Amino acid sequence: MAINVQIFGAEEISKALANKDILSGVNKELSKLAIKMANRAKKATVVDTGRLRASIATRMSDLSAEIGTNIEHAPFVEYGTAKMEARHMEGSTKVLGEGMFNYTVNNSQEDIDKFSDELGKIMSDRWPK
Repeated sequence: MAINVQIFGAEEISKALANKDILSGVNKELSKLAIKMANRAKKATVVDTGRLRASIATRMSDLSAEIGTNIEHAPFVEYGTAKMEARHMEGSTKVLGEGMFNYTVNNSQEDIDKFSDELGKIMSDRWPK
């Protein structure tokens, strides 16, 4: 179970990303975004033993970030079951109906907007002239 963030763009952007300077800057910003989202998912995880929360991690590769867990019961917490609703935490309150990853995606727009702004700066500052 994971959140997968990938960057797709026009041909010109793809060519610019062949520039190691630009690629490095984009990957750095993507890594920051992934860490913020992983931390938000951890804070939103319902805790019994703490194993699920502790297992949430990020995995990075060029232009791709994955935030996820390999814990077997994570899908049940995220999506619910016939006997249990999906759930996440907001502060110290358990909220039913939405899992920790869905909550994270639905509450990350400000961070995604900042990421987008940073990408624009990287592209304009380092774009080949």
